[in-house]
Amino acid sequence: MLPDAKAPASYLTELVVPGGLSVRASPAAMELVDATGNRAARFGDGLAYDSASVHNETTVAAELVSSNGGVARIRFSIDGRG
Repeated sequence: MLPDAKAPASYLTELVVPGGLSVRASPAAMELVDATGNRAARFGDGLAYDSASVHNETTVAAELVSSNGGVARIRFSIDGRG
């Protein structure tokens, strides 16, 4: 959640990847996969809403920045401005 419209349009977060899995980027999502490439989980792009009484919506893009030592760094950008 961003506190207000003046907040940065993107943020970086870290995901601790469970043992035996790795992260790969796919169109519009991040996937947690096992050693054979089978998908265990998927998450990624979404929608953001403002707090106005008539909500405006915009897209949220997820980008895999890095994945090393069991930690994936993922940037989420609001409205593609990140």
